Amino acid sequence: MVGFTAALALNRVKFFKGMYKTLLIIPWAFPSIVIAFSWTWILNGVYGILPNLLVKWKICETAPQFLTEKNLAFIVLVLINIWFGAPMIMVNVLSALQTVPQDQYEAAKIDGASALQSFSTHHYSPHQAGYGTFWWF
Repeated sequence: MVGFTAALALNRVKFFKGMYKTLLIIPWAFPSIVIAFSWTWILNGVYGILPNLLVKWKICETAPQFLTEKNLAFIVLVLINIWFGAPMIMVNVLSALQTVPQDQYEAAKIDGASALQSFSTHHYSPHQAGYGTFWWF
């Protein structure tokens, strides 16, 4: 859902679209091992940046152990996985969204279609098989 939402938002952007695409695709551009070591360093409970900032800013009394506490580790891994995988989905959905000709949007507006009707007719139906594939990842 994150990648799909980012693609919908990016499809509507008029200015600095290239800059936004570049910033949003950065996590996908790095190798997995670099991402793993970076997040391990950031979240380490002893010398990691994030736990120490949380203590310094008095948000937590002690440094949270993001990588060793079972509940926190699961949540952190899910969030990192979303952060790492959403750009791939965003690129694929955005490319599908950009294949819809502008004439179809104009025709739907003239015919009186609502935004939801226009979306479901022009975006979801032609690419339904492709979208279904993304939800499995």
